[in-house]
Amino acid sequence: MELEQILPILLICGGIAAVIALVIVLVVLIRHTSLKKAGKLASQKAGGALKNYAATHFCKTVNDVTLPHKGVPMQIDHLLVGYFGVLLVSSIEPDGDIYGALRDDTWLISNEKNGRRSRIKNLYVRTENSVLALRDAFKEAKVYNVPVESLIVVTRKKSSCCVPELKNVMSLPELKKYLRKSKFETDNNVDVDAVLAAIEKAKLN
Repeated sequence: MELEQILPILLICGGIAAVIALVIVLVVLIRHTSLKKAGKLASQKAGGALKNYAATHFCKTVNDVTLPHKGVPMQIDHLLVGYFGVLLVSSIEPDGDIYGALRDDTWLISNEKNGRRSRIKNLYVRTENSVLALRDAFKEAKVYNVPVESLIVVTRKKSSCCVPELKNVMSLPELKKYLRKSKFETDNNVDVDAVLAAIEKAKLN
């Protein structure tokens, strides 16, 4: 085959390859944007519920804070701080249902309607480590006897969390109902200002 015949073929193949590469880049960008929007939406919904509660119950909220634990940064989505202690909340707005085991490295998010599947880091383990990071901050600041509870809140109405043995998970309406429990109005002699100062001192962001 002559060079004049080969060049058009190479150009066509190169064009196809470029289009395929562009499509892949666009898919990745769209997916990344979608995940960021979902994260913000989850944060707004759960954070809003906690803020509304705090406004009428002498509590404070802290959102999107990163604390260190054993040299590793741990992202904490929400903290509700009051005389009762601290409620740590991890929020998620998954595009589908969540599947996995309690100690798996990652969990599967599967949407049967659109066929989409993705994986996220184990939210239970992340939440558990976030509690340890919070306790590290308290210990460093010499703030003791602070009760800490953690929850995972799935903010998407049609999503379910199908992880066996996972007990501290609930929907957004369940969170709002849960906050009405009397334990959140119990005075456990927690120094709210000292707790907030410890978090402020230890945070990385």
